[in-house]
Amino acid sequence: MNKDRITVDISFWSVIRVLLAIGFLGLVFYLREIAIQIFMALILASAIQPIIDKAKKRNIPKVLAILGVIVAILGLIVLMFELIVPPLSQQLGDFIAFLPSYLDEAAKKIFVSNPDFAQELSNQAINYIKNFRSIPTGFVSNIFSTAMNIFSFFVSTVLVLVMTFYMLMEKGGVGKSMLKYMPFKRQELASEILDKITSKLAIWLKSQLVLSLFVGFITFVVLTFLGIDLALALALFAAIMELVPVIGPLISAVPAVLIALTISPNKALWVIVAYLTIQQVENHILVPQIMKKALGLSPLVIIIGILIATKLIGFAGILLAVPVISALAVITEELYSKKTRKT
Repeated sequence: MNKDRITVDISFWSVIRVLLAIGFLGLVFYLREIAIQIFMALILASAIQPIIDKAKKRNIPKVLAILGVIVAILGLIVLMFELIVPPLSQQLGDFIAFLPSYLDEAAKKIFVSNPDFAQELSNQAINYIKNFRSIPTGFVSNIFSTAMNIFSFFVSTVLVLVMTFYMLMEKGGVGKSMLKYMPFKRQELASEILDKITSKLAIWLKSQLVLSLFVGFITFVVLTFLGIDLALALALFAAIMELVPVIGPLISAVPAVLIALTISPNKALWVIVAYLTIQQVENHILVPQIMKKALGLSPLVIIIGILIATKLIGFAGILLAVPVISALAVITEELYSKKTRKT
């Protein structure tokens, strides 16, 4: 009885391509800190590009337009620090100073029926906070390490801005100069993919900023109305945690509820209701209108992507998971559609 044989012909160049792809991915992982900076510059350049295009239509020189936008961004950052950092520092200082009493009071009100457990929990929390408050002393003692970290952050920020500037200066759009190193027959497809990726990244960044500003502002208004201490610090924390998909809003509610518990359980309940309401409005009204239509990503895909990215590159993976997944989705979709058109 003859059996049909299936032969698979793998060419030498196919093996070479696979090995090169694996080698490239390994190199990117090895140089992941540099890759993160390049990707952040790409996101920033993608968001700025539409502004530069409008400036060109008004006959504003490209260099001046780019420099103007970058200087404006730096100015906004400095202004934000001037307006927010002084009161925020005061509120955070008060928060750290009174956190042991906050925890003690919260434990008493939550576990009033079990005083022994409440006392043990309170003692452990106070010991933890004492250790936490001793961290700055050790940090200051190692001033050289602190200075190096600050310098490294400053250099990274400057490098990202410089790369952003040169990406925007490229003819034809962000990242187009890299295409000349690709085979000519693939440059058109690569150009289409790059255009769609930069468009997605720009939409993601703008959408994320809108959501963060909305959540931060509404949180500040609600907490101020409820009479919760540290409203500004908690609102800023909520705005920052909005950058962390899915779990960020839940994490941001924890300190607010803890502080509200020191006032009364009813106040804490109102804070929980307020945070849940903000999250529901965001998830069912804002996110579908802003994010889902723009990116079209499943929450499950986002969660899996966050877990993988966090494992690979740490905290930066939480922030960059969504734009990276969006870029990979564009590449996969374009390559699949090209293959479908051929068949």
